[in-house]
Amino acid sequence: MKNLYTAIVCILIYCSCSSNYNQNAVTDEYHKEKFDSFLTQFAQFNGKQPDESFFEIRKQFPDEKWCPEISKILFSSYLPCEESHKEENNFCYRPCYKIEKNNFYLVSINRERYSYDDNTLITYDKKGKIIDFATVGTGSDLEYYKIDTPSEENEIVYTQYYFKDIESFDEGNCDTYVYKVTVDDNGKIDKRLLREEKNVKVTL
Repeated sequence: MKNLYTAIVCILIYCSCSSNYNQNAVTDEYHKEKFDSFLTQFAQFNGKQPDESFFEIRKQFPDEKWCPEISKILFSSYLPCEESHKEENNFCYRPCYKIEKNNFYLVSINRERYSYDDNTLITYDKKGKIIDFATVGTGSDLEYYKIDTPSEENEIVYTQYYFKDIESFDEGNCDTYVYKVTVDDNGKIDKRLLREEKNVKVTL
């Protein structure tokens, strides 16, 4: 009787483990298909080094009639949300380009809201989990940015311009901030301020 009880317990444990394994396999497959679907919305970037063109909204695919937009409902887990943006739901997300690295994917998304827009650089692991993200340039009525030609691989340098008011914008007087964004081999993003200048004259 004791041996029979032991056998039944072993069978139940095996069935439970087998069921969990199958369920996990189905879940993993679902997430992979969903992430693959998400990636198809991005155009493949020709170069290995992101430059200004990497952050342009991709051109429409042949079967599209309208400018592309990422579904916030279907792909919410792939869209980073910053606490500083309290009106996150009002953003429109548009796909730009993607680069596949050895350990991760690097993609760029353009976010738009009213007269504001920015570029968001995001890294995902091969299963679709967000590793890191950073804003690369913001634009509005009083903000402008310029991405420099890259000098090193996995490095982006851009200049952010802030104007005090419309009069300052017309006169070209602004504060400038130069940032460097780097991505390491594991997909971690580091963004740091290189230098800043106050009340400078610029021609945009």
